[in-house]
Amino acid sequence: NAYPKVGPIVMTEIMYHPQTNGDAEYVELKNISGENVTLYDYTTNEPWRFVDNSDDPGIEFYFPAIPVTMLADQTILLIKNEAAFKAEYGVNSLDGITYYEWLDGGLSNGGEKPELQMPGDINAQGQRQYIRIDRVSYDDTSPWPTATDGTGQSLTKPVMKHNLYGNDAVNWQAQIPTPGM
Repeated sequence: NAYPKVGPIVMTEIMYHPQTNGDAEYVELKNISGENVTLYDYTTNEPWRFVDNSDDPGIEFYFPAIPVTMLADQTILLIKNEAAFKAEYGVNSLDGITYYEWLDGGLSNGGEKPELQMPGDINAQGQRQYIRIDRVSYDDTSPWPTATDGTGQSLTKPVMKHNLYGNDAVNWQAQIPTPGM
């Protein structure tokens, strides 16, 4: 069997259980392709979206309708709350970091299936279908790194594994957070 297709945009860091403030959650996205990628579909005239569970989204963040283009090798952040994020990680300013806040919901501390999606076709019931670009079905138990569960460490995909399948626990480790770096 062929290896799963990975990219062009992948999740590289997930902070699902911050140490002191639950509103300091974030997800880091990276363009691993050598091309610019626009997070907007001109065929459907709809932006890409990020959800925490495609079957029952608590987080349902749509990228701006003014198209967002990620440059080759660019990183962006999706954060739950800017003030909590700054306080938790000792950041005074997010200048130079492209970020977006989601408005509702949060990542589960026990496990979740965050997913980046692009618009697809409309089904027979008139509902928009979405095409999965990347999904990480993490858990707070082994084989996933357990040190990411409230200790202040983030679930991190090392640089040498950015192009590997994100839904495999062996491609992730617990590390000190480096959001947007």
